[in-house]
Amino acid sequence: MGILFELVNGMLLAVAFEFLMYVTGASILRVLSFGRIAFPIYGYSKFKAIKEESTKGYTAPSIVGIVFYILLIALIAILN
Repeated sequence: MGILFELVNGMLLAVAFEFLMYVTGASILRVLSFGRIAFPIYGYSKFKAIKEESTKGYTAPSIVGIVFYILLIALIAILN
């Protein structure tokens, strides 16, 4: 039962991080393109439903969000 509990928590945590990356990436793309590239920013429950239906449409913002956080961590590491 403990393994199942950890598996469910891991999956929820993965979706939460993916949601964070998507929202960050969509926001960055919207700001940098001055609104021309406007990916919709969904709520968490709507994001989970869309993610289960299809993998299209949220890949680019997620990649931009991941790159942003990697660069942020690298910058912090360099400055320390």
